[in-house]
Amino acid sequence: MPLCLWSAVVRRYRGQIMSGLVGLLMLALIAPIPTPARAGKRPNVDHPMVSAHVYTTHLRCDNCGMKLNMWARTRYAFTLASQEYQVCSIHCVAEMARQKKDTPQNVKVALYLEPETMVSADQAAFVVGSTAPGTMTAVSKIAFAAKEAAQAFAAEYGGTVMSFAEALAKAAAEL
Repeated sequence: MPLCLWSAVVRRYRGQIMSGLVGLLMLALIAPIPTPARAGKRPNVDHPMVSAHVYTTHLRCDNCGMKLNMWARTRYAFTLASQEYQVCSIHCVAEMARQKKDTPQNVKVALYLEPETMVSADQAAFVVGSTAPGTMTAVSKIAFAAKEAAQAFAAEYGGTVMSFAEALAKAAAEL
């Protein structure tokens, strides 16, 4: 195609070309970056936006404002600086602890596969970095009632089993 004809085409369709290029750029920026953890299969659980049930009457995360019933699988309740809080994720626990310069106390966490059940975080086992999507982070940190359940989940979906203190330290390091 002669250069002058190509120039006329570009001038004529400049808006559509730019829109297309911007669209491609946006797709490239928001597409998930493949990582070893994402390469495996994902757990078969309902996405929170698809079937949000009522797990708590506390409607929103006290840190970021996300709807707690939509993110019930990763929600927390705890005391910090003599106040009670409910948040959507361990990320929000770590962020509030940093803001208040205090350590969270009496921490309870929802079980990932049984979001209606909350247990003491100190007694839960956490799987960090599985193929389960994270809440407020790219690296998931999800809770199980027993270490055996966490190990079985990690064997199937990847990740490392650790304590609440270790998972919280990982979340704090990501801030």
